[in-house]
Amino acid sequence: MALKINTELKNHFETASNLNNIGTIYAYQGNYSKALKIFKKVLIIYETLNDLPGKATSLHNIGSIYHKKGDSDNALKKYKEALEILEEFGDPIKKSANLNSIGVIYMEKGDYSKALKMLNQALEIDMRIESVSEKAKTLFNIGSLYDSLEKYAEALQRYEEVISIFKKLGLTQSDKFKLIKNRIKFIKTKNSN
Repeated sequence: MALKINTELKNHFETASNLNNIGTIYAYQGNYSKALKIFKKVLIIYETLNDLPGKATSLHNIGSIYHKKGDSDNALKKYKEALEILEEFGDPIKKSANLNSIGVIYMEKGDYSKALKMLNQALEIDMRIESVSEKAKTLFNIGSLYDSLEKYAEALQRYEEVISIFKKLGLTQSDKFKLIKNRIKFIKTKNSN
């Protein structure tokens, strides 16, 4: 209903916002083809409006869908395009999210040095702006990177920092908290043998 009204009124910003919400719902439902189609429409609207923050968000969303579909090359391309825009207008939380996404793709590709560089840049931002949730996400990704490299002491340090943050935020019942606790237990058991 809101989409129809905003489209009829030619309220392009609200139309883009409505479409973005619909695309997000499709993405959560796993309907990546529909989500991608909608996010591309949103991108066109933001490009027409010359709305750089909206364009950066759209590019990130498109990259995220490509990543979920297993197309890491196109995902990386879209994340980098978004990052270029974010460098211009400087939204630090979105910049950190893009650096994290780029770092994860490099990690999946086995390019650990590039991954670590991106993740460390994200962590610097997270610490500067004091974004606790972004810091936890970045530390988890850095821990996963070290875990993949079997650098368990470094992984353990990052995972324990994430656990500390989760405790402060009251997220001890979350699936991610349980996953990290299990991973810490595994690493400690492995190192004791």
